[in-house]
Amino acid sequence: MKVVETDLTKAKFYHFYPCIPCVIVVKYKEKINGMTAAWNIGLSFNPPLFGVSISPNRFTYSLLKNAKEFTANFLSFDYLKTIASFGRTSGRNIDKFKNFRVETEESKFISSPILKNAYASYECKVVNIFNVGDHDLFVGKILAVHYDEDLFEKDTKIPSVEKIKFSFYLGSDFYFTQKSFEKVKFGEEEVLKSSY
Repeated sequence: MKVVETDLTKAKFYHFYPCIPCVIVVKYKEKINGMTAAWNIGLSFNPPLFGVSISPNRFTYSLLKNAKEFTANFLSFDYLKTIASFGRTSGRNIDKFKNFRVETEESKFISSPILKNAYASYECKVVNIFNVGDHDLFVGKILAVHYDEDLFEKDTKIPSVEKIKFSFYLGSDFYFTQKSFEKVKFGEEEVLKSSY
């Protein structure tokens, strides 16, 4: 039975989940912090833009406002503990990298590092910030992409569903991964051939 919810604090509009969270890493002066962001999105191919929505209440927010750069790091389900830990603790109180034994590597163009165990990482320079209610949307121009080429299709560069156990976030601290996927290509050519 369908219901209509008007108290959106109760409904939480989690209906667009699941999504794949990423760990945002920022270095400002000598401080490095990371946070898990479920609200992330590709915005443009040309120029290559990636967006992440962050609350001003987050410690990472102030670092990001000052550093004007970040890395976005995608981790498989094998690193769920890192994803959850970086999302549920604050860098105000602990050094997450030391506390959770998370290794980093240097970026090519920016001072904020990437996560060593990420299957893909973006180096981003902040080019715009938009207030969107109780969050701000940070728009980053992607300067470099780091990825494990063995985990991506050779011809299309899409992630291999056979090789990566994706971390899907359902909201309210729940995650899941796939047991198996049926990969189907359904582009313009396939749409035009199909009948309804």
